[in-house]
Amino acid sequence: MHEAFLPVALAAESLESADISARAARIALARIHDPARRLVSPSDTRIVTFEEAAAREAAHAAVQALDVVSVE
Repeated sequence: MHEAFLPVALAAESLESADISARAARIALARIHDPARRLVSPSDTRIVTFEEAAAREAAHAAVQALDVVSVE
């Protein structure tokens, strides 16, 4: 069962696309994983729990964070 779950588990790589860079995916994932937003299961952060307003706020925070210079 664990092997069946892994392809759909939330990870930065699953957010990447032709339009979304690896950096943007990592930033978005960090905002999604923020415990204060309650967008992931407290027992396993690879499982998303959806709440529309919190998801919208996380998306806005991720876009704002793209302007921040950070060392990776």
